[in-house]
Amino acid sequence: MCNRLLAAVWSNCDKRLKGIPKNILVRMAYYAAPDGTNIFPTIPTLAKEVGWDNRSIIRGIKSLEDMGYISKQSRKLNNTNHYILNVSLIFLFSEAENLENNPVDNSVDKYPISVDNPVSNLCNLIFNSDCESRL
Repeated sequence: MCNRLLAAVWSNCDKRLKGIPKNILVRMAYYAAPDGTNIFPTIPTLAKEVGWDNRSIIRGIKSLEDMGYISKQSRKLNNTNHYILNVSLIFLFSEAENLENNPVDNSVDKYPISVDNPVSNLCNLIFNSDCESRL
């Protein structure tokens, strides 16, 4: 569980993200690694934890896929799925909410940007750390 990712999902200001899909995304963020991977809950597990029926969970997951918040990969192992969160989209809408609530932000160097290494820039923005060793 990554608290920063979970907080970003909760504070997401995307008006399309509400109800069952948002509850599913919160639960998936709870399972996810900080980079949004390693999410393997079954439909019945999500249904039990979120409090909805299996069919509603399936529709909610499809909705999240359509909005671009998650991608689903089928695995042959026990006919299960592996989900990946689009952490850049989640943090983008989380940061947008922060800008709406605090329009004046004098911290220009909050996220230092290097033109030479865009991957490092993204990791710094998302994780506030250097991710070179993760790649």
